[in-house]
Amino acid sequence: MSRRPGGVSIEIHPAIEIVRSSAAPFSSALRTHFIRNSGGACRNRPATRIADTGPQAQILFWGGLHRPTTLRGRMLTMSRTVTILTLSLMLLASAAADADDPVMIRIYNDDADDIILSVYDMNARPPGAVIANRRINGFAWIPISVTAGVVGKGHVKWIARTVDPGFHRCGYQEMRGVADDALVRVSADSSCRNISR
Repeated sequence: MSRRPGGVSIEIHPAIEIVRSSAAPFSSALRTHFIRNSGGACRNRPATRIADTGPQAQILFWGGLHRPTTLRGRMLTMSRTVTILTLSLMLLASAAADADDPVMIRIYNDDADDIILSVYDMNARPPGAVIANRRINGFAWIPISVTAGVVGKGHVKWIARTVDPGFHRCGYQEMRGVADDALVRVSADSSCRNISR
């Protein structure tokens, strides 16, 4: 029997007292065996921990995905811009150089009859005649030089008429994009109505 404070008496069966007294050393040994860090030393922090999935962690995550461009990214963008500008300037310089160079073409009489020919350079400022009223024999050709346009091509207009007054025929054509060393075929095989410079 045991007595608690306050005068209340509790009777404990002798068999229970025997079991409790015999189990005390065993439970004490178990506690000594399974309690980690029983020496009282400071425990190390765990190597891993549960990830924080709260709103603050999500804000940090999305902020990391949408962070501003780094210095390296800005340098790459600037280098691309400089490359594009350089190529554009090179193309413009090449076009200007082509425009400065004259375009050499050959005027070919594509008929057996002699003709009187005039050729006008439409790229010139102002447009003017390269050759005027020049006689060209049948199936003959002459070289001329005209002004190149922005893309390095010529723009000409020619007017031809037959030499024989008994067989009065004319020809006319305006040609754009004439390349260097091109062969321009001329002839006088049409009516002379509405033929003007």
